[in-house]
Amino acid sequence: TSNMTFGGTYFRTSGDLTVTTASGAGKIDFTGAAPVITTGGNAVSFVGGSVLLADGADLTINTNISNSASNGGNISIAGAIAGTSDEDLTLTTGTAGTGTVSVHAIGAGDEISTISIRGNTKIELDGDIKTSEAAGTGGNAPSLTFTGPVELISNIAITTDTGGVDGIVSFSGAVDAEVAGTETLTIDSGTAATTISGAVGATNELGGLTINSDNADTGAITLTGIGTGTAASGTGAAAVTVGSTGTTTLTLAGATYNIDGNAAFESVSGANKILITGTNPVFTLHDDTIDFLSGGMNLADGANLTVNSQGGAIQIVGAVTGTSAENITLNSGATGTATVAVGTIGASNQIHAIDITGTDGVTLNGNITTDDTASASVSIAGPVTLGGDITIDTQGANNDGTITFASSATINGAQTLTLDSGTGAIALQGKIGDSAALAGLVINTSDGAANAGTIEIFDIGDDTPATGVTGTVSIGNTHTASLTLDGTNYDTTGVTVYEAAAGSNSILITGADVSITTANNNLTFDGGNIVLSTAGTTTISTGTGGGALQIDGTIDGTASQAENLTITTGSGSATIGGTIGGTTPLTTISINASGSGAIDLAGIGDSDTVGTTGGGTATVGHTSTTTLTLSGSFYSTDGAQSYTAVTGGGNIDITGSSAAFTTTGDNVAFNTSGVDL
Repeated sequence: TSNMTFGGTYFRTSGDLTVTTASGAGKIDFTGAAPVITTGGNAVSFVGGSVLLADGADLTINTNISNSASNGGNISIAGAIAGTSDEDLTLTTGTAGTGTVSVHAIGAGDEISTISIRGNTKIELDGDIKTSEAAGTGGNAPSLTFTGPVELISNIAITTDTGGVDGIVSFSGAVDAEVAGTETLTIDSGTAATTISGAVGATNELGGLTINSDNADTGAITLTGIGTGTAASGTGAAAVTVGSTGTTTLTLAGATYNIDGNAAFESVSGANKILITGTNPVFTLHDDTIDFLSGGMNLADGANLTVNSQGGAIQIVGAVTGTSAENITLNSGATGTATVAVGTIGASNQIHAIDITGTDGVTLNGNITTDDTASASVSIAGPVTLGGDITIDTQGANNDGTITFASSATINGAQTLTLDSGTGAIALQGKIGDSAALAGLVINTSDGAANAGTIEIFDIGDDTPATGVTGTVSIGNTHTASLTLDGTNYDTTGVTVYEAAAGSNSILITGADVSITTANNNLTFDGGNIVLSTAGTTTISTGTGGGALQIDGTIDGTASQAENLTITTGSGSATIGGTIGGTTPLTTISINASGSGAIDLAGIGDSDTVGTTGGGTATVGHTSTTTLTLSGSFYSTDGAQSYTAVTGGGNIDITGSSAAFTTTGDNVAFNTSGVDL
């Protein structure tokens, strides 16, 4: 049959309806007004040629009229379906039981307006679908609605972006490929919304998924999941591009996004444009990249976000906010391009715990703030680069959180890092500025009982470059419970302050052969007493220039450890306000063996403890030392003592009350200068 024309309105059969024509365009014509084909559970098949709807021929095919049968009949249209002037198309197997709808291309010529397809078993798509630019006969805007699971028989492009009135695209159920990993789906809905309410590729993986990738597309997008589980066998799409810089809102409403290819989720810039609303959503990649671009991300109540790329880069460009103490875990894996880059996290004080692992690098491009609930935390592993001046704040009004940079988390970048944890512990276990010095470092500097959190610093610099921080360093406050320096290098250029609570052994230098230096700038150990706890030599130096040293507390060693102390301040003054070795002796003490800086030393040992043991000596001052003030009452060592200042009368001042200088049978020498009592 070369052509078949349906000129009437109603076509009802009690059995299957099969229409067969020659292949080609316009072989099956509907010319009547709003034609309706119905069956009572029987199939309708158009075989051969394409379907053409005349002006006003809005076609409805219903294979289970009034749901009179337990199942709907299958609908199969082998050819394309075209319209003439914005016709509407409805294909349904009814709302009861089973029924499959199989279609090829729809909308050739851009003249099909609203398209509604329902297949309770499934809907098979084997051709592109395009809506027209204007409302149909019923006055409704163009739209494409699928009710039931969809299976892609070929690569499918859906276009409702027509330059006129754009149409919504809605999938009520799952979307799968016929052959796993083969067929692709591309959707362009322009300014209209796209919604996929079922999982994509949960049964058979798509070869790719693209939705509104053109930056001119502003329609909102809702996606409810991709794939199943986290294993490679459960991936739902080989590659994913969802949204663009024009997408007004991107809602990711599912719990599972398992993707076997690079993935990009994008929206217009601005706060809360990418909405994560699924419960505990997990995004899993398999050595592929994932990007959340442009727009800010909001985690709904219970939407604790996990992203595991297993070797691919993870990037979140926009700010991330929460709703009610949500958690974020970002892990790029151990191999491949395992990096993580994030912007601001927690600006609304509603993110509870942040755990970031970037084996090949973590870039911080914005501040991080946790919420005000118990056990908040920020944990980072992998080498860190500061993309700007960064503040990490875990101090809440009622609850404070911890901050941890793992041993792999070196911190680099010519920016300032500020940490505020209140009573929460801070542990920086990787080197700071080991390849690119920081511009500044500020840690828990606010005074008050609410800022008593312990601080651990592994290293600042490693001599390559020469310093780890080029600007001001201020670590701790008068309430810091303990400040532990457990590395070997603390090399800074600017004014540097290490501070902890006074009256206790709160500044702990636990490494062996530790070097703490500034480059001709002031260095202060404020408040707390210092304890050296590992055998070796601790060197404290402000360089050869005018940097002054101020040590407020005492300095003690640890029993059975042979600790040596060397202090140099160049032309800067050295003021040691507490005794050295008054509780537990050191081995040797050397203060300003070169340089002209003035020295004020409060004491060595005390009435019942020698300040050096094992025959260790105390050498204080140099022939260039301008003044040497001995302001304490006890200077007791096991070995020899020598005190030296520049030649002249009274440059060695003994100002302490009833000062006593004692050794265990060794010399006490006051060299070069005269002594004032």
